[in-house]
Amino acid sequence: MRESIRLGTISRIRVGLNWSVAVIVALIAVLLATSVFGAAAPGFSPDVYWVVALLTAVLFLASLLGHELSHAVVARTRGVATEGIVLWALGGVAKLSGDAPDARSELRIAIAGPAASIAFAGAFGLAAFGLGALGVSALVVTALWWLAEMNGLLAVFNLLPAYPLDGGRVLRAGLWRHWGDRLRATDVSAEVGRFFGTAMIVLGVMALLFIPAFPVNGLWLALIGWFVHSASRQERNAVRVAAALDGLHVGDAMRPIVAVAPAYATIENLVERYMRPSRLKSCPLMEISGAIAGLVGLDQLGGVPVEHWSTTRASDVAWPMASIVQSTPGEALAPLVGQISSAPSHCAFVFDSGRLVGTVSARDIEHVLRSPMAFRRPSDGPFAASSGR
Repeated sequence: MRESIRLGTISRIRVGLNWSVAVIVALIAVLLATSVFGAAAPGFSPDVYWVVALLTAVLFLASLLGHELSHAVVARTRGVATEGIVLWALGGVAKLSGDAPDARSELRIAIAGPAASIAFAGAFGLAAFGLGALGVSALVVTALWWLAEMNGLLAVFNLLPAYPLDGGRVLRAGLWRHWGDRLRATDVSAEVGRFFGTAMIVLGVMALLFIPAFPVNGLWLALIGWFVHSASRQERNAVRVAAALDGLHVGDAMRPIVAVAPAYATIENLVERYMRPSRLKSCPLMEISGAIAGLVGLDQLGGVPVEHWSTTRASDVAWPMASIVQSTPGEALAPLVGQISSAPSHCAFVFDSGRLVGTVSARDIEHVLRSPMAFRRPSDGPFAASSGR
């Protein structure tokens, strides 16, 4: 899930919002302002209900962020970095830079989120009880009870054994420890996750069709089921790719630099002098100072009419350095897969002692995966051995 708005960093962890988070804020606000608050705390004006509803929705998002931050903090203690956290319509996602090093670490990372949600539920519940005893406004108390209930439900839902939900990761950790085989544990957990995802979709569609009083609930359940079903498959593939690339380095997938064009060159000059003679699909650009300025590919060229090639500079359509992953030949290859897939350019520049020596794209990694150096049967020992390093 990509971020649309960057909020900043917390404990050196990047935090952002996807545009779809507005959906959950709007739904929560409408539900609370038009239904829950009026029934539990009558007598307030609509404006007051809406203000408190929006504040409650923001607090719920904050608790979701706390859930994901707990995963990230525990992952850091187990040697797994977090690339960032993104909140979106169906919750939050903590993007870890790699897989857990062992089953115990997987268990601790997975359980941290639900534990945080339970803690939030307890804190909001105690606050509601205490403030209610002190005679504080019923509207505030209702909002706090709602937050307590939602965080409790969030914890329970996430503990379902539906990989990649937290409960599914707990199941994976247990199977991993029992069998000593990370891939086998991932495959079984992913199948369980797909089963739960399918069941949620079916139940959601049935609720949508046969319980017209609660159409949003059915739609929401179906969407969550679709997410679980598709994410389980993606997570399983990611783990298999990481296992296949275990022990390989960026230099094993790197495509050596054939040509570097000046950043001031026109597209026509770039194509005729650098790309066409060497049949390149992309070409790095260099400033007069010698610094690498960016990358131009066929997609960028296709967005410019041919009649404008002679007057358009290559640097005007290039991917800037900020959108390109940077690596070195000796770095591990597996973590680069996720970085490339999330980068706008879907490419990495490889530098050796400050000099650009090659590039790595998703196609290059696919080539490595098809080569003998990455070919192992899933049941072979190296996979099981790599799971416990």
